[in-house]
Amino acid sequence: MGPGFLDSPALFRYIPLTKSLVEHRLDCYGANATVRKSMPNLDNAKKAFRQALVRAERNANGRAKIEYIRRSFRKLLEEKKFAEAEKLMADLNQVLDKAAGKNLMKANTVDRVKSRAMKALAKAKK
Repeated sequence: MGPGFLDSPALFRYIPLTKSLVEHRLDCYGANATVRKSMPNLDNAKKAFRQALVRAERNANGRAKIEYIRRSFRKLLEEKKFAEAEKLMADLNQVLDKAAGKNLMKANTVDRVKSRAMKALAKAKK
């Protein structure tokens, strides 16, 4: 799993091209807390709504990417593939640091996740 692994399309959820982002969001989530039941009337409110949807989708993709890599890392540890797990650990560290830099996750949360992953790798190697 080299550097291209992080750019894999399997890590992302794509939105069908036949629907707008707003329609897709409403279809998926209905009227839950993150989506308004009616469209705003003012132009600036419409733009803010569109921005919120785009950002929510981007954040969801980022979190899904992190969870995918964490699951893959845990699976490699269970299968005792330590060389691959070390390579994936570097990718995990990179993705987590970017998430902290983009305020997707808090810095302390990132540090805790990285610490636990390193500790799990060291323990599994013994």
